[in-house]
Amino acid sequence: MVSLFLDYCTLNDALRDASTLAKLRYLNKEGAVLFTSTTVVGEAMEMMSEGPKEGQYMLVDLLRDLQVKFLHPKREWVGVLVKLDLFLDERSASFVPASERAHLATAIANGIGIYVTSTPEARALTGIKGMDVHIKVLDMEGAVHLFKKI
Repeated sequence: MVSLFLDYCTLNDALRDASTLAKLRYLNKEGAVLFTSTTVVGEAMEMMSEGPKEGQYMLVDLLRDLQVKFLHPKREWVGVLVKLDLFLDERSASFVPASERAHLATAIANGIGIYVTSTPEARALTGIKGMDVHIKVLDMEGAVHLFKKI
């Protein structure tokens, strides 16, 4: 069983792009367990609150359709976030926003080994030396490729 953490970019792409949605369905069919967090859903709802309400309903339907499981920050999360902040700050990775750090820390604290995000963000995060020690970061193509190798 391979667990994948989906960030906001991935969910947003799935709402707008049939190809991304098809890839997530493929991963689901191949046995991937898909996770996101309450912090990601909160970010999504905030972004969607400016637009029509059907976007929020579509997100809920997407999460149900893909059987995405929800993670919540837990006690260990604070320590993981502090360590991750120090790690990123030591590598001058100020381009990683606080929300992304919170999502990454939630995935790490819950034992999820793969973080799926947009291609530009995946490139930026994998460019940080030693990031893969904490969590493997992939874009959607990388996640699909991973399953084709299994």
